[in-house]
Amino acid sequence: LVKEYSGGSTAVLFIADPNAFVGNGGLKFAGNDWSLHWKSVYDSLFRMGAVSDQLICQFFPQQYWVTYPHTLSHDKQAGVGRFIISSNYERYYGDTEGTNWDGYITYINRTIKMMRFVSAEAKLRNVSFGAITQLNSDEVSITGKDGGWGLREPTNEEISVTNFLAMCYGAKQIYQFSYTTSEQGNGRYNMGLTTNYYSGKREKNYYGQMKWDYMVELNKQMTKIGNILYPPGNTNEHLVYENTATVDAIKSLPVRFVQDVRSIKRDASHKFTDDAECKNCDPANKRFWEIGFFGINPLSSNKNDRCKYILVLNKRTYPELNLDGDLRLLKIKFNPNELAGFDNWQIKDAVTGKVISAFIKNSNEYISAGIYQPGEGRLLKLVPVK
Repeated sequence: LVKEYSGGSTAVLFIADPNAFVGNGGLKFAGNDWSLHWKSVYDSLFRMGAVSDQLICQFFPQQYWVTYPHTLSHDKQAGVGRFIISSNYERYYGDTEGTNWDGYITYINRTIKMMRFVSAEAKLRNVSFGAITQLNSDEVSITGKDGGWGLREPTNEEISVTNFLAMCYGAKQIYQFSYTTSEQGNGRYNMGLTTNYYSGKREKNYYGQMKWDYMVELNKQMTKIGNILYPPGNTNEHLVYENTATVDAIKSLPVRFVQDVRSIKRDASHKFTDDAECKNCDPANKRFWEIGFFGINPLSSNKNDRCKYILVLNKRTYPELNLDGDLRLLKIKFNPNELAGFDNWQIKDAVTGKVISAFIKNSNEYISAGIYQPGEGRLLKLVPVK
């Protein structure tokens, strides 16, 4: 109808959120399996022409009952302050559905499950994948843990994770929602990036973090990475999204040329110590990294380029305050069979061009891929050395 009445000059962009269709929307109650009808709904959307060239989905993992890091604080006198709670480190990272529904990783894993599905459908149907990510709170319906619905404002690090997750799954468009703040009544708000009705910058978030400045720097970094993955104005040189590895209890390595990783935290003297026993390594099922793989476009003028690209994301999000946050050293063991043609390789930061490490592919060693801030994503380039 839109196309008909506009003479073909206007179209509708459909938000294809499968969870809203089959779960919260109640159209096809999924019971305990909240992903049961995703595929059939998507088949209908494409068959009926509701989605044609862009597959856009929304990813809002910070439900109001998901706890936030105990090193931050939130005003308990605010409209929904008593329902927005902090917790200790272990509880925040709890990731067992049905036993720890207020754990951050539980909801990131659910987000990843949906993102993996949507991204795969976009790739299968040869359309562009785009993601709407959460910046805001939505407090109007928050009534307590036993009822109601709502979103707490994500921390800066949680915002970074959701945005870089989308990039790890090949998103070419990211729409950050919402920029504005608006009153919802009874002392409750939709709190975004600006003050009420775009009247000014909202400098700080719920927790006293510098929200506006953080988003400026985050978007600058994402743009730099995006311009390498998808050079503007030259689609033939766009890198091709291949797949993504979730490095924790959900999906174990190896994947492609990445055989294994070590996620190393600081020791008592705040140094990164990597020994044979790996005493300072995160357990295998709690490494909490995401790795997106990208290949050279077959239409590229450099289609014989042997470089390899991975977008790596530290999903741990405890803020770096007083040396007690989730700073991590990532080390990667590579599969030499996937690095054919050259014995010597370098790991470079694809944005800065800085060499992070040099290695021999048959060394069977874990090679440093750099130190990552909580929630930081970084595009790495593996370069063969003649």
